[in-house]
Amino acid sequence: MKLSIVVVNYNVKYFLQQLLLSLFQSKVEFDFEIIIVDNNSQDGSIPFLQKQFPGVKYLTNDENLGFAKASNQGIRSAIGDYVLLLNPDTLVREDTLSEAVAFMEGHPQAGAIGVKMVDGAGRYLPESKRGFPSPGVAFNKLIGLSNLFPKSKFFNGYYLGHLDSEQSHEIDVLTGAFMLIRRSVLDQVGLLDEDYFMYGEDIDLSYRIRQAGYKIYYTPASSIVHFKGESTDKNTLEYVRRFYSAMKIFARKHYSGSRASILRMMLNLSIYSSAAVSVVQKTLRSVLWPLIDFLLIFAAFGIIKELWALYYFKDPLYYDQSRIQTNFLLYSSIWVITFFLSGVYDRISDIHRLIRSGLVGGIMVVTLYSLFGSSFRPSRAILILGSIAAFLLLLIFRWIWLSLARKQGVINSENRKKLLVVGDESEVNKVVQIMNANGVNFTLIGRVSPGEDFESNSVGNLSQLDQIVRFYETDEIIFCSKNIPASEIMRWMSRLGSSHYVKIAPDKAESVLGSRNKNFPGDLHTFEVKYNIADPVFRRSKRLLDIGLCLLFTISLPALILVVRNRLDFVQNIWAVAAANKTWVSYSSPGANLIFPPLQPGILRTLEDVTDRHPFESLRNADYYYARDYGIVRDLEIIFRNIKDLGGNDIANRG
Repeated sequence: MKLSIVVVNYNVKYFLQQLLLSLFQSKVEFDFEIIIVDNNSQDGSIPFLQKQFPGVKYLTNDENLGFAKASNQGIRSAIGDYVLLLNPDTLVREDTLSEAVAFMEGHPQAGAIGVKMVDGAGRYLPESKRGFPSPGVAFNKLIGLSNLFPKSKFFNGYYLGHLDSEQSHEIDVLTGAFMLIRRSVLDQVGLLDEDYFMYGEDIDLSYRIRQAGYKIYYTPASSIVHFKGESTDKNTLEYVRRFYSAMKIFARKHYSGSRASILRMMLNLSIYSSAAVSVVQKTLRSVLWPLIDFLLIFAAFGIIKELWALYYFKDPLYYDQSRIQTNFLLYSSIWVITFFLSGVYDRISDIHRLIRSGLVGGIMVVTLYSLFGSSFRPSRAILILGSIAAFLLLLIFRWIWLSLARKQGVINSENRKKLLVVGDESEVNKVVQIMNANGVNFTLIGRVSPGEDFESNSVGNLSQLDQIVRFYETDEIIFCSKNIPASEIMRWMSRLGSSHYVKIAPDKAESVLGSRNKNFPGDLHTFEVKYNIADPVFRRSKRLLDIGLCLLFTISLPALILVVRNRLDFVQNIWAVAAANKTWVSYSSPGANLIFPPLQPGILRTLEDVTDRHPFESLRNADYYYARDYGIVRDLEIIFRNIKDLGGNDIANRG
């Protein structure tokens, strides 16, 4: 066996499916094997892939062992003369394997090689070639000199910016995203160091290969797409902790004396400064919009208070300033908390969500107003007029911000996207079905023929793609890999540039995927069912509804106890739901929590008539549609149609 390809997978089955399809389209004159090591994925990766790729070797773990341990599992079971470590979120050209192996065989002194990597928009990824993290390199990277002087040998030693990415070079470090290694070298220097959970193991192995006297090369003879890249989640505290902890392991293991001390000092500075930047950025992102909304709401109530006092009481000092400002602080806080729980800050450009959440927030404020003491109820007029003014002010501010943001390109326009699909008619129809199933707002400009011939039901052929894109001002282009080779797709990625979003519909697949740049995990559209109830936004909405109804039921208790059966149980249920031990509506069928996104035990079930005996299939179907299409309106319908059963039997054993 000439080549063994080892891929570690964790919850990226569709990206891995695309990689496997591209690997099996490789034009090679030697045998190769593919070994998938799955780190306890929860997305059904292995059964999903085994049906389509039965010839692949699958190794499964009961827990996430990390990249190094999982890779070593694959290497130990490999029988090839060469071992290729390859990330699952990559796409290889038809000639990638043959060119890489040919380079190795033409350079007997090479212990390992890497190839040119580009992101999902065709942009070169600097981590394709790297230098060792010496104290000087770490210092320049820490203070940002490597970014200021990206082509400098001295200042950008980490990414070897002085080396031409279009030429082959001897380098220090490869990335684990694509690392072709001689098996004999691995037998000599050892496998990946399992002290590294994630990050750093590729640097460590590269160092040991160089120390053993072998050379490491970067070659652009072929290239791959790496959709996520090295920088995914780079600003998170978890990334900072793992990356710099890995660097500290490397320094402790391979450097000694003053050199090690200096490097450890630089790494510690990097850890604390990067962590501080990460915390500040995350805090600003998380509090900026809530703070803006809070100030707008507070200002709206303040303006209405001044106008009402002047208009109605003819006295601008009529109200006790400290008391009424306390009220405004409370009202504003309630509204902002409602927005947060309703997911407004997850989808800041969604005006419809803001409107719905604003109405809910207004109801919450009015409801709580009736529970407050007289000191917190200075004026119904200010409450009502202030709520209306706050609502309008929020909408006006959002509209102004959205208009400016769209002009500056900060966010995408909500207009329908103009879409071109390159492929044959059957593949284009499949893509359209997938996009429609995922609720994508698009207009299909037309189909581009994958060949050179002009077809009557197309807008042109592939050779005319750049002119077609400009003429129709296309936003997105989807390539069907059944009809277009990976090398041709990658060529068009670079040619079209990052201003046009390129996606890929893999052959024999039920998905469309792509990534605008390495800093984001990418877009994925599939026929796979997506449950609303699994979305954090909908889950928060459900929780907010539960709390709001607990308040409403408490206020209305004297009237409700005349209607509800099992009155004592009803009161206990209010407390249980408020404490998040139960929810007002949950699944009907036994074991539903094992199949659908789990919910707390419910007072009521998805099938509204809790007294009827329903076949199991009816219960399961009701749960399926409830989870898939969940919205708070559905809960309200069930609750108010079955209000007499709010003190009914607990179905804790059914979930």
